[in-house]
Amino acid sequence: MKFLLVGCMLVSTMISFGQTKTDPSVQTVKDAVWQLEEDYWNYVRTENLSAYAKLWDEQFIGYPSNNKITSKEHITDWVKALHADKNRTFVVELERKTENVFGDIVMVFYDTHYTYRNAKNEIIELEHGKITHTWRKTGNTWLIIGGMGALIEIQKIK
Repeated sequence: MKFLLVGCMLVSTMISFGQTKTDPSVQTVKDAVWQLEEDYWNYVRTENLSAYAKLWDEQFIGYPSNNKITSKEHITDWVKALHADKNRTFVVELERKTENVFGDIVMVFYDTHYTYRNAKNEIIELEHGKITHTWRKTGNTWLIIGGMGALIEIQKIK
C-alpha cells in the first residue's frame, strides 16, 4: 500500500512538473504581452512601420482615438502623421494598468502620456489617453486582433 501511495505521489509530481514546464503562468503571459506593447511604442517612436505592422493580425479591426473604425490596411497612418512635422517631437510614457488572460487571448489596458516639444525644445502640448488592445496567440506569435483608444485630455501650452 505504501508503494502504491508513493507511486501515485511520484506520478502526480511528474504531471505537475510537466504542466508547469509547458504551460506558462498567467503572469508570464501578461509580462510577455506587455513587452509587446512596449515594442509597439518603440516602433512608433522610431517610425519602424514594418515592425509595427507585424504586430497586427490581418483581420484586425479597431476604434482608435480619431473615432474612425479602421483595419490593418490603415494602421500605420497615425504613426506617419505623428512624425510628419519635424519641428515637433514627442515623448510618450506608458502607465500599465492591467491585463486579463483568457488562454490564447489577452486584453491589455493602459494609459498614455505624451509630451510634445517644438524646435526650441519647449513643451507645447500635453496629451493623455487610454488604450486597450486585445491580443491573440497564433502559433508562437501574439498579434493584436482588436483595440480601442480614447483621448482623455489635450493641454496646449504654447
